[in-house]
Amino acid sequence: MINENLNEINRLNNLIEALVTITDIQDNQKFIKNQIKPEINYILEEYKSIITEKKINIKHKQSKDFCILADKEYLYILLSNIIKNAIKFSNN
Repeated sequence: MINENLNEINRLNNLIEALVTITDIQDNQKFIKNQIKPEINYILEEYKSIITEKKINIKHKQSKDFCILADKEYLYILLSNIIKNAIKFSNN
């Protein structure tokens, strides 16, 4: 029961941290136009060693580059998490 309570406390703590981060994002919005393709290529280059280690072949098609109005730092975090999870949960 103590372990279950500790797990719940950790979950709630993570939720609070996420809410604080969201508040910070809203307070410090620095929206600029960001091209998606270069961001994805940069992140894939960062994870190149893990991709090679897992022997994963990544293909991403984009007919044309497009821009998104977002905070560059948070856009990087978002794309990086998506790509990292895709690599992490892919079979070798």
